[in-house]
Amino acid sequence: MKGYGVPSGALYHANNTQTERGIVVNLPEFIFEDTLQINTELVSDGSEPNLIMHFTIVVSIVDNEVTVTNPKYSFECRGS
Repeated sequence: MKGYGVPSGALYHANNTQTERGIVVNLPEFIFEDTLQINTELVSDGSEPNLIMHFTIVVSIVDNEVTVTNPKYSFECRGS
């Protein structure tokens, strides 16, 4: 994916990685836990800084009760 920054007009392209880990236990009670981590890097094709975003969320189901942790976001700018 490519796009242009505003107002700089710099061209960026996105690098994305995703990791997912699921655990299922069926006895004595049904337990499901899923951890999702997404890292997105917007890389400048010029001299503008790159933007890195990290996102993590955990979803758990225990005996039909769903729990979602507060999503965790972090952003950072790095030199090109």
